[in-house]
Amino acid sequence: MIVRDHSTAPEERRWLLLRTFYSSWKRFRVLFEEYERRVDEFSQRYKTVRASLRLAPDDLSTLLDFKALEDLRDREVSLLREISHDLFRSPDATDRFDHCVSIIYHELSALKEEHYTLREEFVREQRIEYDHFYREVNEYYPKRLRHLRNLYTKADRRLRQLLPAMADDRVVVRSLYLFGRELLEGVLPGGVEEVYRSMYPGGEAEGCAAAGDSFRESGFLADAAEAYGRCLAVEEGPERVRRGRGARHLLRIRAEARENLEAVRAMLAAEGEANGRVAGAAS
Repeated sequence: MIVRDHSTAPEERRWLLLRTFYSSWKRFRVLFEEYERRVDEFSQRYKTVRASLRLAPDDLSTLLDFKALEDLRDREVSLLREISHDLFRSPDATDRFDHCVSIIYHELSALKEEHYTLREEFVREQRIEYDHFYREVNEYYPKRLRHLRNLYTKADRRLRQLLPAMADDRVVVRSLYLFGRELLEGVLPGGVEEVYRSMYPGGEAEGCAAAGDSFRESGFLADAAEAYGRCLAVEEGPERVRRGRGARHLLRIRAEARENLEAVRAMLAAEGEANGRVAGAAS
């Protein structure tokens, strides 16, 4: 069960929005790909093209994982819709991202209800009733699923435009650095680097430097050193910053990260020496 915490700070809710959107998209893609795999499997088994495929009730009910569909709608997408309404909806206007999320929720609800109805009808009703529902769902499933796939893509496109406004949010900056790679793997072709390119002019290098600054300000020196090191290890920035003003901006980011890394390492060394002296005196 997901706990609804309306007291969460705005920057924490923004990270929760990012995490929930991309994790729900990842789960939907698994569901969609499994549907496509099952349809292809039945098409090959019965040696017929997809458009002419006619499945028995037991086969048809396996095309979608009903529990996974229900869980996706009731947990992640329900929470995503709630946070999106809170951040991007007002009495006078609704952001395009929030509009897409609302439709995603309702499309999943309709798909869930249709799947449930289909399962129940072939158990309870006469064959003629099942035939009626089968004809509907045979056209309905692929359209709904492809529409959902397109909605997620549109929502992602709009979310990329909103990311620069989150570039200074402490929770977003740190969480994207710590968890973004795993979160976005398998969702975006370029992974977390794509999000960084949308969020910062200097791309991943600047995002890692921002994380290093945030960790350093809070006294997490080991995390700061790692983040600065990762900034310097990024081979190149986005295409737009490889020349001219963008290149100079990236050079400045790297130079500052190098200086900060040296300072943090010196602080860590001083801490280690101090701790050693304390331990020696105690013994």
